[in-house]
Amino acid sequence: MLSGEDLKAIRGKPEVLIDKLGDKIANPMIVRECLNLMNDPTASADSLTSILEGDPGLSARVLKLANSPIYSSGQGIVSIRAALVRLGNKNVSRLLLAMSLTSKSDKEQSDFLKKIWLHSMAVGSFTKDLAELKGMNSKEGKDLWFSLGLLHNLGMVLLASGGLAVPLAKMAQKERLSLLQVEKKALGFDHADVGAELAKRWNFPPLLREVMGLHHQPNQAKTHRDEVGLIGLADTLAEKLGYGLSPAPENSDGEDWGKSYGLSDIEQAELLEWAGSQASALEALAAPLAG
Repeated sequence: MLSGEDLKAIRGKPEVLIDKLGDKIANPMIVRECLNLMNDPTASADSLTSILEGDPGLSARVLKLANSPIYSSGQGIVSIRAALVRLGNKNVSRLLLAMSLTSKSDKEQSDFLKKIWLHSMAVGSFTKDLAELKGMNSKEGKDLWFSLGLLHNLGMVLLASGGLAVPLAKMAQKERLSLLQVEKKALGFDHADVGAELAKRWNFPPLLREVMGLHHQPNQAKTHRDEVGLIGLADTLAEKLGYGLSPAPENSDGEDWGKSYGLSDIEQAELLEWAGSQASALEALAAPLAG
């Protein structure tokens, strides 16, 4: 939890927030699962990838290491599978062990982190399927799209890890504003600003930087507008289906949300119906963090 002096220091300065909290994004339970799996000689790479993809904080730290100068040779990667291939199990094991010793939170904070986790999984799943529906192919395949969706809200993960997200969410509900509005009001920046700075600090590829920083403003993306727009659409679908982080404010777009993505009323309704059909699969994904 940040002190009053810390809050003054970070006002309008997401980079200072990252200086103070950048090592706190991890889920201890999933860290333990990953370590147990790594010690199992019969475990497959697919199993480890599945567990890592279950937590945006862990995935981000693994990607950070994979994109560091000592491993990347200047070639950025986004998918978790590619990161594991590049790093090897021993290096990933060391990273997860370090994180298991540094990530702690109270119940209220933990519950909110679970909420972020489910939202991120929903966006990752929707992004992967939307990319396929739209014929947006990638040389990294579906892993790329899922990873982009999983990591888009990493700035919010950091706010939650610092004990800021829960009071901000309560303020948003009380004042009937969006989280973005409340973040700007209270901190002088929002979680997307934190995500953009974190992606830059951790040497993530340009595509992921734009996704983390501009998923609420895809039209401002300079080089990856289509991809960022896809994440933004998946993010909106997750919110509309109840996988958001706070209730929609009274001044939200309501039924007109699809217009900003060029969707007709019919396309909007069909897309919501399709996304709603994925709900049971998403609830199954939430099972590991239940209780």
